Amino acid sequence: MRWGGVATEEVGPNTCGGYPVDVFNQHAPYLNANRRVWRCPSFKGREYNTSADYSYWYGWLENPAFGPHACSYQYLPWNIIGYCLFDLPNTGIYGQKSIRVGQDFNQGGTPKYFSSVVLLHDAVGEFVGYNVYPLFISQHFDRGGNLGANILRGNGSVEWFPWGGDRWLAVGNGWMQVQTWYQ
Repeated sequence: MRWGGVATEEVGPNTCGGYPVDVFNQHAPYLNANRRVWRCPSFKGREYNTSADYSYWYGWLENPAFGPHACSYQYLPWNIIGYCLFDLPNTGIYGQKSIRVGQDFNQGGTPKYFSSVVLLHDAVGEFVGYNVYPLFISQHFDRGGNLGANILRGNGSVEWFPWGGDRWLAVGNGWMQVQTWYQ
């Protein structure tokens, strides 16, 4: 089964690594086109974003007239899976459009096991909850800071991954992802 979509919080039509990506349309048949699954229940985007930004990026979640654009999760985070698929030869998955269920690979000679890699996690913004746009993206945010995120590993387990220390990596444009040594 090919899921498609790499390192993206955007679920509508775009490209990544030269490959067309439309995560929503590829997942919709399995999710009965349920738009609510694309937004974490704890997301405070309406509270922090301007109404115009919220409407543009997240309005499709509440109004079917809008096409899919952004969700509140990172799917196949770049720092592990996306990088190996598109930019790092000799990984065992380089050149594929997506990772296959159960497929192990390596990153720079370090084995990565499907069961332990992070396939999806709540979006986390580096700049006090915002990315560089600035668009508020953090899911679990309170008392003026990030609290952490739920992560889904390849083995199907979901766990709380707290904020702080060396747990998170800034990957550009204000986005944070789980550090490689925790996968």
